[in-house]
Amino acid sequence: LSAETSFAGGASRFALLMLAAAGTLGALLALLQVKQASLRASFSLITWAGLLGLGSQSEIWRVSDNPFSGAFWGSHYWGGVLLTGLLLLNLAARPEITRELRWRRLHVTSNILILLLLAVQAISGCRDLLQIGAG
Repeated sequence: LSAETSFAGGASRFALLMLAAAGTLGALLALLQVKQASLRASFSLITWAGLLGLGSQSEIWRVSDNPFSGAFWGSHYWGGVLLTGLLLLNLAARPEITRELRWRRLHVTSNILILLLLAVQAISGCRDLLQIGAG
């Protein structure tokens, strides 16, 4: 498939999306390398923002984008966005987690939430795949 037939907007939009993907990957790689806490937090947010930007494209299927509807809170996409944010937070806070009890407690709490979100993702992913196929 060429970029012309896969994306509305043609090759220029495809190139912009690939640039955004490369920037997101670069921010993730920088997050893994930097030592300073403020830089880790910044690169974590940049990575998450890049994923949000890529995921907000019209080609990505979402149940609802309205946070005032029940479908939004049961959406596989938005659950994945929250899950990714928590995982990036844990990655950025890794040195603090090993040094401070307060951060370890936050880490355990976030991992319990991550566990619940992974279970929800497993259920909603199957549901959404069946819904996409029927639609």
